[in-house]
Amino acid sequence: MIRYVGVDVGKAKCRAAIMNQKGIIEHEFFFENNQKGIQHLISLLTCDDQVVMESVRPDRVRCEATKVLPRKITRETI
Repeated sequence: MIRYVGVDVGKAKCRAAIMNQKGIIEHEFFFENNQKGIQHLISLLTCDDQVVMESVRPDRVRCEATKVLPRKITRETI
């Protein structure tokens, strides 16, 4: 089942919400804007999830306090 994940990126911490196809928020949480926090977020995702993050350029997503990640984020990317 596809879920929609929205991430509000902050300098020190980020906020994420996971919504199901019916529009119901299943999980909402904060995580640190560092490698450990991003790994926690990734651990909650499935291959079918659609993720939206703050973007600074069309070809990159910036996790402000950590590093620039390629457009397709995988566990191997982090």
